[in-house]
Amino acid sequence: MSNNITLSSFSPRDREWLSELLIDKDVRKFLPHLTTDVDKFIFDMEIAERKGLGKFWIIQLDNIGVGFISIYDLTENPFVFYAMSPEYRNKGYMHNAIRLIENNYSLTLSTIVDNNNEASFKILSKTDIHIKTHKFIEKPFV
Repeated sequence: MSNNITLSSFSPRDREWLSELLIDKDVRKFLPHLTTDVDKFIFDMEIAERKGLGKFWIIQLDNIGVGFISIYDLTENPFVFYAMSPEYRNKGYMHNAIRLIENNYSLTLSTIVDNNNEASFKILSKTDIHIKTHKFIEKPFV
């Protein structure tokens, strides 16, 4: 498999794999604030872009969607969040996608990472993104 990573806009062909990614157990664990509803997720990302508050990219590997990156709060404190489909994790693709953003945007980025998210710490240690740590606490259903 090559490492031909590109960033693109969302297209309808991304809907199926993105739906699966949003319900992935690791995505739910480390990004619990994200909706699992792909249509709402895309709608929210589009609104943020139209208002100039955020940017959203689909990460493609050889023209196949494998993950996403979003920068939010562009006007005040830009922070990045991202997710990669399980079969493409730990292969350097996310690091390369983040580097594409760093090379094309002159922003100081930060992110909040769960203390137990070793994969994100490994990726981010090779970037210029400022890392804030946090322990997400699972809330019981009432």
